[in-house]
Amino acid sequence: MPLNIQSLTPMMQQYMEIKAGVPEHILFYRLGDFYEMFYEDAVVASKALDLVLTSRNAGGGMKAPLCGIPYHSAQGYIAKLIKKGFTIAICEQVEDPKLAKNLVKREVVKIVTQGTLIDEDLLSKSQNNYLACLAAEKDGYSLSYCDLSTFYLRSSFYGLEEEEELKEELAILMPSELLVEKGLPFKASKIIDKPELSTKLFDTFLKVSPEEGTLHSLSALFEYILETQFILPNTAFDYAFITREDFMRLDSTLYAHLELFETLISKQKKGSLLGLLDRCSTPMGSRLLFQWMQKPLQNIPSIKKRLDLVQFFYENPELIGILEKELTGVYDLERLISKLVFGHIMPKDVRKITASLEAIPKILQNLALLNHPELLTGLKEFPELWQHLDDTLLQEPAATIADGGVISAKNFPELQEVLYLLEHGSSLLLELEAQEKEKTGIKNLKIRYNRVFGYFIEVTNSNLAMVPDRYIRKQTLVGSERYFTEALKELELKILSAEEEQKILERDIYEKLVEEVKTHGQDLLELSKALAILDTSLSLARIARENNYVRPHIEQGKTLELKNSRHPVIEALQGRENFIANDLFMDENEHFFIITGPNMAGKSTYLRQVALITLMAHMGSFV
Repeated sequence: MPLNIQSLTPMMQQYMEIKAGVPEHILFYRLGDFYEMFYEDAVVASKALDLVLTSRNAGGGMKAPLCGIPYHSAQGYIAKLIKKGFTIAICEQVEDPKLAKNLVKREVVKIVTQGTLIDEDLLSKSQNNYLACLAAEKDGYSLSYCDLSTFYLRSSFYGLEEEEELKEELAILMPSELLVEKGLPFKASKIIDKPELSTKLFDTFLKVSPEEGTLHSLSALFEYILETQFILPNTAFDYAFITREDFMRLDSTLYAHLELFETLISKQKKGSLLGLLDRCSTPMGSRLLFQWMQKPLQNIPSIKKRLDLVQFFYENPELIGILEKELTGVYDLERLISKLVFGHIMPKDVRKITASLEAIPKILQNLALLNHPELLTGLKEFPELWQHLDDTLLQEPAATIADGGVISAKNFPELQEVLYLLEHGSSLLLELEAQEKEKTGIKNLKIRYNRVFGYFIEVTNSNLAMVPDRYIRKQTLVGSERYFTEALKELELKILSAEEEQKILERDIYEKLVEEVKTHGQDLLELSKALAILDTSLSLARIARENNYVRPHIEQGKTLELKNSRHPVIEALQGRENFIANDLFMDENEHFFIITGPNMAGKSTYLRQVALITLMAHMGSFV
């Protein structure tokens, strides 16, 4: 880094001032159509991204190491840097370069870290991306974790004697980023100071009273979100405080050995229980199924509520295929709404929201016989919003709003006029030329253009006597005179400004459209949650029918009885005819068995099968 900042060019001085505020991050400095990196950032990024390292004049006879990437393809480069452990500060031009009197104003608009990613292209479609925080509380610790891309947020409390259980919970959650209060005995992505309680945030973002939400880890999460995103969402999180009594107590070793989410050897989803059960049509459904498997329920009424919905579709198999087909038209609404709320939504994303809303009426029509108030409350139509979106956006909008090509002009007369000028400017000039020839009688009159004088009417010297008084002289040449009229000047202004006017008009319409969608953000999130429950239930119902599963009977007590049970994954891989079903009965009197037999006789298969069936029942699946 240069020692004498004052000797640098104004732009490099601006860069150094901004970089000083984000020293621990790689700074993506917006310069026209590129993000530029300088000095140490350029050296590090060029190696990590395999970019050419060059330099530019920094002022004072100094050269600044430089590398850059096109802004429209930045996501791929961001993904590579994040995977390699870097964090990125995005610095944008925050004023129109054409309106800037001096240097274009620039500001850091967000910090990108592994735990704050919200773009679906950078995330696993079927798993949450958790940002977690650990903080000390009176007599213990609080753990809060959220997925900013879906607004999923949970908190829990652990006593001082439950440190091992807390470590197990972290191993199960596998957060992408973990904030830990200074002094706590846990490995962290980032060490934070003791967070202050921000109780004023709880009612707005959690929809709970301050008394319910006074956890230091929650306050720290919100502080970090504000620190990295520079805004707090105007949409409430899907928040719950959970206890260990709510769910079955499982550890990370059990998840691995039961191959719930991936196989032990190949680390692939195929061959795992998740690979068997996940026939979801939407990313929201797949993520919810993952959550259900990760935390099987203990509460019997809640389990039965899930089973009731699966049973409805199990008993109405004709609906499964119909609804699955309709759900294929639904995009990842949760993550689209997150991009909307945090101000990163693109025109193609708004079109995806439009397409998703279009599918809802048919879904509801096919659920007419369903008696499930909780699900149907979230599943509601947005006919006016859908119509407005569909009428306003082009079917295939441009990637960004910057250059136009996003808005359909049919309901916007001013935009229609601008687009007509862009498309028919030449013909309008020829039309005006023909009118002037007829009015003046000058047969060789021409309307021409050059960059210096713009559009003009050219009349040869032999016809000067026929030039009307309304013609205003613009330039005199050896053999001709050049004129303009008020009509030509007005048309010239319209044609030359039409392209810029299109961008301005479309940007204004688009921004208003986005703001309108934001007003429905909370309801759209509720819709996405309901669609996820529907999708997950359909997946479990389809698997149950295909594999001849039955509804488990669950009641309070200490009895486990299985009749003709089979290992769900092995049966699916080898065929039901090749698997011998077996029974089990255990209660408080007979609660310990020793299984004997030769190698490869199926002892471990039997043990795993009992565990998997129990887990499936508690997550709300047929078995």
